[in-house]
Amino acid sequence: MTLAVRAAKIVDRDLAGRLLAQTAALGVIFLVIKGFEYRDDLERHLDPAFDFALGENAAQIFWAFYWIMTGLHAIHLAIGIGLVSRLVWLMRRGRMSLESPQLEVTSLYWHLVDAFWILVFPVLYIMGRG
Repeated sequence: MTLAVRAAKIVDRDLAGRLLAQTAALGVIFLVIKGFEYRDDLERHLDPAFDFALGENAAQIFWAFYWIMTGLHAIHLAIGIGLVSRLVWLMRRGRMSLESPQLEVTSLYWHLVDAFWILVFPVLYIMGRG
């Protein structure tokens, strides 16, 4: 995303469009991988709402927190993918100037979602799941 913004600043429309498309594609790949992880967790009954496999209250609290935090991240990431895809569409049809604030605002949103994941990952995967 950052490289796409830089490409726009040097007025390279093709490179900016390709980098935005790659950003959206990597976001989709992340969601697909997360989907496989969700499926595995559900098969092992690690959803505290129904037939939870672990009887401990602390485990239920952790898994509830896990589902809420990763679910919120997935929703916001899907919104970000939509916003970035919209920019690609506008850029390829020549409907958006490279100086448009839409690119900067979308970049800020994308990085906000990224920063959220940078905080969530160590809490849930390094400390929590270990």
